[in-house]
Amino acid sequence: MTDVWKLVPYQVSGSKRAYKFVLLERLPSIERAKELVIDQTCRTPECFEYLNNIPFELRSHFMEQFCFFDDQYMHLRRFFIDKPPMEQFRKFMRQYGLFILE
Repeated sequence: MTDVWKLVPYQVSGSKRAYKFVLLERLPSIERAKELVIDQTCRTPECFEYLNNIPFELRSHFMEQFCFFDDQYMHLRRFFIDKPPMEQFRKFMRQYGLFILE
């Protein structure tokens, strides 16, 4: 089984940019999990802005980069296959003013 996690906004007094992980779905294969992550990511405003500027024939490649491989988009990702290593992830996201709660 493969877990897909969603990073959701979480209201914390004094901080409007706090997020926490919630389990979105447990799927039987990594392939199905990747499909779900890409499908859900396409619907986010963070991705939509980029996607509109990508030629149709390059969108599949772009989505794989956006969702899984290219770290320049890491701070924009909201869906994950398994949780990333939390300490490193928190430190990375803090650079963008995003605070990740356990």
